[in-house]
Amino acid sequence: MLLGRCHDGQAIPSYWPWVEILRTYHQSHKLPREGAADIETTLQALLPELGLKGTPSQLAGDKVYNSFLLQDTVIRYLKTAASDTPLPLVLEDIHNADMASLTLLDMLAQSIETDRIGLISTYRSARLFAESRLGESVGELAKLSNYQRIHLAGIGNDDVGELFRTVVGSDVPENAVSAVYSHTDGNCLFVKELVRVLIDEIGVDSPEPSEIDVLIRRHSGSLVPLIAKRLSSLSERSRTILETAALLGREFSFRKLSAVVGSETPKDLHAALEAARRAAFLEFVDHDTGRYSFVHALYQDALTAKLGSVTEARRRCAIGLALEEYYQERDDDHAVELAGFLADAETEREKERCYHYSFIAGEQAWAKGAVDDLLAYFFKVYELREFRRNERELARIYQGLGIAYAMMWRREDCHRMLIMAWDCYFNAGETDEGLNIVTNIPMASIVDAGAPELKPALERALTHVEPESPEAATIMSRIAVVEHFRGTEPEKTISWLDKSQRMARRLDDPTSMIMALEAKGTVLQSFRRARWDEFRRTTLEMIALEAANPAARIPLLVREELVERVLQFGKARDARPFATGSLRRPGSLGCRHPSVGHCTT
Repeated sequence: MLLGRCHDGQAIPSYWPWVEILRTYHQSHKLPREGAADIETTLQALLPELGLKGTPSQLAGDKVYNSFLLQDTVIRYLKTAASDTPLPLVLEDIHNADMASLTLLDMLAQSIETDRIGLISTYRSARLFAESRLGESVGELAKLSNYQRIHLAGIGNDDVGELFRTVVGSDVPENAVSAVYSHTDGNCLFVKELVRVLIDEIGVDSPEPSEIDVLIRRHSGSLVPLIAKRLSSLSERSRTILETAALLGREFSFRKLSAVVGSETPKDLHAALEAARRAAFLEFVDHDTGRYSFVHALYQDALTAKLGSVTEARRRCAIGLALEEYYQERDDDHAVELAGFLADAETEREKERCYHYSFIAGEQAWAKGAVDDLLAYFFKVYELREFRRNERELARIYQGLGIAYAMMWRREDCHRMLIMAWDCYFNAGETDEGLNIVTNIPMASIVDAGAPELKPALERALTHVEPESPEAATIMSRIAVVEHFRGTEPEKTISWLDKSQRMARRLDDPTSMIMALEAKGTVLQSFRRARWDEFRRTTLEMIALEAANPAARIPLLVREELVERVLQFGKARDARPFATGSLRRPGSLGCRHPSVGHCTT
């Protein structure tokens, strides 16, 4: 059995439970089939210990690697590993999982119906509705025919008695055991907490049944009041400090907490934390560095739930501003954390700082190819766009949202955002940035959607370039493809494409030549066998240009198109150099498009 645990904390890297699973397997197994080297080369981004000599990871060190390709590679790795022996996988506590790990879980579950892979995941049902991404993931899994949900019921009456006796250290009356069992349904955590309450309040030597029932009813229903009862042993100030600590996370440092609470002297803060530690709410993670952790995650949950949503939001914003001052010049390095604390900003200052850190966090997600995070942060930035510093920032927001939509196959939304982005770039005098978007529109999105809204935008872009230039040749080829899939006469379309191709040749620009050939090949391909020979000649010319001009700035999707076309001719070995190139030479937009996941390496 291969086990991966989802740990609670902001510092846990993406895919960590999968890293644990892959690492465990790698320590004792080797992939049985040919082609394992290609898979393992890609996986070195997650497992540096693979250590393939002379073959650097195709993704390691590349901040813009495509998350979809990495997930696809992990799936192929596991399916290959399961080809000789069944592979049981267990993911624990997926309510703590990062978005990337959940996405990989969804993709794997949907692709193993005929594979010998058993997939088990555990989660707290109480977090199902609190964590929207978890709810979406469980909902998608429930649609699968081979999905089975097992509710872990509580322990039986006899086991409650054994647990009771373990905590107390001696025998306990049967009526106390029965009362605890009937009110907790054997939930181990509830049982332990309730036993402690019984011991603290009335003892267990000879409790009266009425005393037990009254006490249990007072604290039944949820764990929050049980923990609140135990918290009452602390001073009000200590409880307030613990509430603030709970907002910082399950694990926190004395220095950070001190910066947030502010009014407490170090001596008083130490005293409050020590009282909480003696009451078994906190424990030391590292005594020397002053790092603490809540003994159980539910203590942290109960403390935050006790605040109420409005109070929690206000406190979190106050913490965000305090941490900004605490980090000082290093605040941008903690943009994700600060954006999270300021997410429910109300005052003008809070909103402005929320915009600032959400923008930086979105840029960081963009660089990592983290689609969900990019979309979340840039949505927040879009809501607060009135705080932008200039038109270029607004263009960047639209561009980021467009890329996120492209990766989600929401083509119309992608085009709408990208059009607004390049208009903003042009208005801001950033013509090169605008043209970079225009000339890298994914060809697949034009083919599938028809993209009628693109033509006027492309024609507008054409007015911003020299009539005889590589950019003009590329834009003209895109306009021709849009016209073709809108029903324009084929020969007229081909004529426009030939004109674009001739211009690129006159300018002796390999990049625009390949882009023009790609557009022509896309149109010819739509005729299927009718113009197959011409399509084949165009493809071979693209391949020859690619081979002769390795330094040309070719978007990733064009490279992928080369791979697909070579594979159509049945020469898989010839496709490998182009697939490898697509990983190492990302373009500005195409490198993040989801169709990269189809690229064969």
